[in-house]
Amino acid sequence: MKTCEIPPKVTNAAGTSGYDNANMQLNGVTAGSYNWSTWYSTQGAGSVSTAGGTSQTSMQCAAIWNSHFGSAGRGIARIEIPNYSDTNNLKSFTGHSAASDGGAAGVMQLYSGSLGGSNTAAITSIKLLMGTGNFVADSTFTLYGM
Repeated sequence: MKTCEIPPKVTNAAGTSGYDNANMQLNGVTAGSYNWSTWYSTQGAGSVSTAGGTSQTSMQCAAIWNSHFGSAGRGIARIEIPNYSDTNNLKSFTGHSAASDGGAAGVMQLYSGSLGGSNTAAITSIKLLMGTGNFVADSTFTLYGM
């Protein structure tokens, strides 16, 4: 299992929710081969919402704090990719993410998704990209493999 922990600082985007979505691509695949789902709750919402996509060019995998509120918020995500070296099965992931400044806004999300089609190759690369803006300097990414 590969585990990727993402405790980046803020993104340079300024989305009004206080956080922006990060996405993941595996093995350089950019075609519409990804499916993903998320269950999330925003701070103070008192309920859970859902979102997802099929035949996408990437999988949403994290919520990362942005610069909208000008506060010292942070986002953190933990993504697990079981059987990353297996060459007989599709590649899927699960993850959880939180982004908050401890005051004005926050979100907690659970994720799942997969790289579909005939993509059964072992994972040799993971690309994380922001839906809006970019990760800022001093963001930290850690990859563990088993």
